[in-house]
Amino acid sequence: MAEYLFCISRPDRDGVVEIMTSRDDPRLESAASIMLRRSLGIHAIEWTLPVVSGDLSMAALKKSLRGHRLRGKSLGFRCDPMTARGEAIKLTTLRPGKAKDQKRSLFKRLIRAA
Repeated sequence: MAEYLFCISRPDRDGVVEIMTSRDDPRLESAASIMLRRSLGIHAIEWTLPVVSGDLSMAALKKSLRGHRLRGKSLGFRCDPMTARGEAIKLTTLRPGKAKDQKRSLFKRLIRAA
């Protein structure tokens, strides 16, 4: 079962994105949850990315983006949404070719990052 990494932005926090995980595709929300999200000030889902393990992917992405991380316990990063997406894709995508070796390499990178 796939999980999702997704990036959201808030209009009141210019230049800051938040990255979260979900078991369900966040683009397929009900009308009530969309209204709730908008009432909280979270307006745009910038991107979604299906991943095998949301926890491992999130740990690796946090480590990769640590230079952009905001202070405190916030999930926020001061960067462009596409910068965060590029890092997420680098960490979670297998390239065609040496798939068997790459699976092992991907797993090692995720474990090292956690």
